[in-house]
This record gives sequence, C-alpha cells and structure tokens, in this order.
Amino acid sequence: MSQNAGVGGPSADEEGGFWAYSDAVQCEAVGFVQLHSCLYAVEGWLRETGQGNRHWYHFELSGGISNCKLVCLCPAGIWSCFHKCYYALYKDELNNQDWHQVEEGEYPAVILFHKEPMGFQNDKFIHLLSIAKTNDTVGISNRAIVKFEGTVGGEGTWKCSMKEGFSCAHITAGQNYLQGSSVGSDRKQNDGGIDISSTKQFSWRSLQAISHLPILPPRWCMLPQEKEFYPCPCPVWESPAAIKLAPTASCACVDGGQAFHDPSCSTVIHQCLVYTLTQAFAVQIELQPCPRCPVEHHWYIGPDLQDAGLFNYNNSSIVSHELLNEYISAFSSAETPFEPWVNQISRRYDKMQFDSLIPFISGGLFHSIWFAYAHFIQFEGDKSHPSCGIYPDNIIWDGVSIAFGCKHVNGELQPPTLVGNDAILCSSRPCPRQEWLPDGKM
Repeated sequence: MSQNAGVGGPSADEEGGFWAYSDAVQCEAVGFVQLHSCLYAVEGWLRETGQGNRHWYHFELSGGISNCKLVCLCPAGIWSCFHKCYYALYKDELNNQDWHQVEEGEYPAVILFHKEPMGFQNDKFIHLLSIAKTNDTVGISNRAIVKFEGTVGGEGTWKCSMKEGFSCAHITAGQNYLQGSSVGSDRKQNDGGIDISSTKQFSWRSLQAISHLPILPPRWCMLPQEKEFYPCPCPVWESPAAIKLAPTASCACVDGGQAFHDPSCSTVIHQCLVYTLTQAFAVQIELQPCPRCPVEHHWYIGPDLQDAGLFNYNNSSIVSHELLNEYISAFSSAETPFEPWVNQISRRYDKMQFDSLIPFISGGLFHSIWFAYAHFIQFEGDKSHPSCGIYPDNIIWDGVSIAFGCKHVNGELQPPTLVGNDAILCSSRPCPRQEWLPDGKM
C-alpha cells in the first residue's frame, strides 16, 4: 500500500502503455468504478496485450477529495501506478460527474457494483462486490473484492481476492447480503449493504469517435428504393497501407466540440490496430495534435476513413464496417449478447492468424465501438408502414414464450390440458334436437 500526496505522470518507457490504458477507461473497456465519494474499484491492466485482466482492486482518496493521498492496492500501487496517474490527470472529470452513489460518511460494508448475465443463462449472473469483514471495520485495508457466479439468492461459486480459505468472512458477508436481498427486502440499502450495479456510470467519451461522417447501412437491410450516398468500399481483407490524414480528419474533443485537420500544422506518426473479420493488423497512422484539447491529455486529430470501409474509434482501435455489420446481422437474426459474440470472434482470430497473434478487442471496448458506430448509420426515412403511418394505434411486441425456464422444470409440471383430481365439476345441460351428421368432414 502506498500513500502519495502528489503523483507524477508515467515514465517515458510507460507513457505509450498509459495512454492505451487511459483510452480503455474512457471507452468503458476497463473498469474505474466509483463506489463512494472517496472509494473506487479499479480493474487491473495487462500491458503486453493492452487489455484489462479482470482482476479488481480498491483505490482510495485518503484524507478526502480536497487534500487527498492516493492509495491503490494493485500490485504496482506502491509506485505511481496507472490508476493513480489516471486519477491525477482526470480527477476534475471524475469528481464532477452528475451522479453520486453515497456522499459522505463511512463506507457501506457491502457494495454490489457490477452485475452481468452469464451468457444465455438468464437466471445466473456474475456479481462483483466490495466487501468488508464486519460493519465495524469498513476501511480499505479490511475490504476485499469478491466475485460470485450464480443466482441472485447466493447459490453458486464464490471467490475472494484475499483468498482466506473456505471460511472467508468476506464471502459470508456477501452471502448474507444476497440472501437477504432475495427475500424481498430493499436491495438498494440492505443490512449495511448497497447495490449500485444498476446505476450506469457513463464515461463522458464512451459514445464519441474520431469518425464522424454518415455511414451506409448493410446492403441486406436496405430497401430497394434506398440509394447509396457514397460508393460502397470493398471489404478489408489485407493490411491497409499507412493511413494518412485527409480534409475530413477531426478530433472528438474533451469538451464535446470538434477540431479539424489544418494542413499548415505539424503531424506525428503513431501505430494503430485495424480489426477485420478474420484478423487484426498493426498499421502506421498519421495524426495531428489537437489545438482545442489540453496538451497533457495527448488527444489527436485523426482520419475519418469512411471511404476505406473503416471506423476510427479513437486513433488506436479501428474496426472494419464488415465486422461491425456482422454483429448487426447476428443480433437481428437471433439473440446474441456482446460477450458470447466477442468470444466467437476471438476464437476465429486464434485460428486465422498464423504469424504474430493480435488478440481481438475486449467485450467492453467492442460494446462502446459498436454503439458509437450505430450512431452514424444513416437509415433513410423513418421506416414507417404506409398503412399504419407514423403513430400506429396498436403495436404488438414479441411476447411469445416457446418453453419453460429451467428453474420451472420439476416433477409437478403438467400439460395445461390435464384435468386435475381436485378440479371443480360443473353441471351441463345437453343440447336439445341433436341430429346425426353422416359426413364426418363437415
């Protein structure tokens, strides 16, 4: 554990990795979650792959926001780790968010801060909790990150970051909290615990992108009368040549504005990763320092790449239109959550890449890229039906259930047409003047 009143920036050797981490946090690909006014849960970072490692740690502003010492429990926390550097650089944005979970006072003993479904199993979830051993010792030194995979009631697999064995006090506290929440008590505030998993902490940059020009929808979902407003580019199968700046190049600035390429200003050459349907390529990209953004943020003006069939998300991660459209085809044909689809593409990358293996992006980063991409797809017209008009009187949503959930399948399940032994007997009167119909097909 370390306590630093002031944290400098990353060293020269670590600077490139830090900016990759900074981009990942702002794109919601790596977790930096506020649990309390002075307490955060931060995800670890793999510098070799440039992705989060799914290991979580506590991060605290010891002494309060105004005169704080940064304490991080990650393995590099005794030095100036990336988590400390990120907070020091973006503390104004982090402290000025328009939501607050808990303002002041002691930390809750249990904080459920993340919950996501386990694939297609709608009754099982992955839970991440920040847990203290007891209600009396809720400080950062007594807390652990606990991961639980199972049902809401607490049945499943538990793992504690402190690895205290079978009789772990953190796991016991987490089980008591989830079991108490499942019997009808208020889950937002229950027995010293709080649930903030449903409160989305939107990044102020997660839906911004360098690409800004309108994008054609996939051809298979265009109507015959719709026209292509720019020539549809060829699919990207090979590594693109060095990517150059163009007049349409821009920066998605920190303040929400936009800056465009100035041919009279100097440029720099960086490396980016271009993700296609089958593999990724490391490509040189020409950038220009943004004149509107703070210099210490290192934001750049980059090419739009609409005409090349590429979507430039943040000058580091560039994705082909074919790959993003393939997810549109997948989820519009069948139920396809992001994470299972990302796993499928990752396996394809493992099989197709024979030389230097560049792994596919994480599910969190793909989630942000895809929603930013979908924002620029130009669907012509409003797709309203000519007979129903813009405001139909009735709208029928898909509400058909074709099977019982697994949790309802038991020995008491019977067909709905079966007459029970305790069914009420109702008297009936025969219809008079019945006649025989010789034709049984009538």
